[in-house]
Amino acid sequence: MDDAPPWVDVTAQDELTVEHPAVLQHGRQRIAVIRAEDGRLFALDDRCPHEGYPLAQGQLRGCTLTCAWHNFKFDLRDGRCLKGDEAVTVYPVRVRDGRVQVDPRPPQDEGAWERGLQRLHEGLLERRLGQVARELVRLLEQGAAPARLAVEAARFDAERAEWGSTHVLPVAADVLTLMPRYPGSTAALPLMQAFDIASDNHVRRPVRSLADPSDPGDDPADAAARLRALVEGEQGEAAEALLRGALARGWGRAELEPMLYGPCCDHFLSFGHPLIYQTKVFDLLEAAGWEHAAVLLPGHLWGIVSATREDTLPDWRPFVQRLAACADRLPGWRVAAAERGTVAELPPDAREGWWRAWVQGDRNAAFDAVVEALDGGHAPAAIADLLGAAAASRMLRFELAHDASPAVQEGWLDVTHTMTFASAVHHAVQRYCEPDGLRPLFHAARFVNHARVLDARPAPPMPRPSHEAASVPEITAAIRRRDPEAALALGARYLADHGPDDALRHALADLPLEDPYTRPIVVAHAIKTGRVACELADRLRDTPWAHDPILAFLRFAAAPLRERPVAQLVHEARRLVVEGKVPRSLT
Repeated sequence: MDDAPPWVDVTAQDELTVEHPAVLQHGRQRIAVIRAEDGRLFALDDRCPHEGYPLAQGQLRGCTLTCAWHNFKFDLRDGRCLKGDEAVTVYPVRVRDGRVQVDPRPPQDEGAWERGLQRLHEGLLERRLGQVARELVRLLEQGAAPARLAVEAARFDAERAEWGSTHVLPVAADVLTLMPRYPGSTAALPLMQAFDIASDNHVRRPVRSLADPSDPGDDPADAAARLRALVEGEQGEAAEALLRGALARGWGRAELEPMLYGPCCDHFLSFGHPLIYQTKVFDLLEAAGWEHAAVLLPGHLWGIVSATREDTLPDWRPFVQRLAACADRLPGWRVAAAERGTVAELPPDAREGWWRAWVQGDRNAAFDAVVEALDGGHAPAAIADLLGAAAASRMLRFELAHDASPAVQEGWLDVTHTMTFASAVHHAVQRYCEPDGLRPLFHAARFVNHARVLDARPAPPMPRPSHEAASVPEITAAIRRRDPEAALALGARYLADHGPDDALRHALADLPLEDPYTRPIVVAHAIKTGRVACELADRLRDTPWAHDPILAFLRFAAAPLRERPVAQLVHEARRLVVEGKVPRSLT
């Protein structure tokens, strides 16, 4: 029994010297067998876990083997990494009848998942992205579910984010929609986008301490009202304690989703981020499992509490007063609103007038358009989608020079938020059916309309289809060479001929994964804006704006982007320190 397989013959014992290791090629495995200076034999994976270079060609001192390529050092006895980051796998070795034999079976490791996650976290904390990518591939090869790994990125973010969950959360949720086209270990490519931004945000950042749970009581509605008041008073620890107490009581999505929607609707928060994240966090929990709520939801809540209440700025005062005057009408609007409906079902003349009010009108006209739509009893989700169409027009009108100028605070990422926020409002008015859930419609109208100050003057013409037939590779090639005019002309031609078919959708979804952008935050915006564009185009079908969201995304994706902010930071620093002036903001 001792001599039975799986022992594999490697070489004659006499031929194995300190200077001449042996290498066993066994299927996909490559195992180095090394004789130490004291005569002992060791077997280990020949591929350095750093980048795969052959360890058999390294330098040996005692029981320490050094990879010749990057100076990583390993202990032959147990594979520990003495200098570098990842351990190497070791295998049993023996001598029988003068022949060296190796047992090539992967070592039994009941704690492989936990150790894999630990190495993943180590890579994230130190921003060793190669290590993160390798661990993702290993875990996927071991059968890990992509949703379980995506939520790990969001957990890492939620636990460490100083001011609440960041863009890691929506990216982790959005990349899961790509998984049907990324089977097995190929899923590491979309997943890596979430881990990249998680590491970028939290290098060596410790876990944030959490408030001790407090009893929420027996009535979820009462607890929701108390949580809302605590958030309004920016009493973050008390709000977090209440939420953690509700989680400890076993409350689920039915109780906690509306509890968190309320504070998201009370103000226009931080360019709309909390409302966007509100949709994404529950989508991610639905995919990965409610057991992760105890980590993700406190991080999300902390972001709501910490968010800038932009509607408290002086410029918002007339809008806030008008919205407050409508408070008594919100319940009636909610009762009268059609449960279902699309933009195509809105009255054509009315919808075109509302769209013009949001794109071209003044603030009062933009506000009045929402009132008129709600007075008509129209579906709030359809109104939100029409706002999305207006936001797409905003992106098509954006002055490209603003993004290039270090003297202007706003750029492409700001204007993309008008469309992603409108999409979040679409989901909010369907998931949160309280009267106050209609408030974000007004926030979106004000947001989209006010961003008109970023438009080019005069407004650029709408994209005209190219004369020749267009293909998806031609469109993506125009994006890669940063040619927005060509991308728009080709895109308009393709959409006119084929509509937003799967070939185009898949290409646009894959594009941000191919490293056309430098900063993780830009990649995050490209991922979420592309997804929203395709979803919104579906909902705008049979309307004059059906193709606008995708064209808007093409213009953003192809535009030259100023990703490095150093010139702007220095400009703003000199403006403040030397001239005593705040940054120049067009909005």
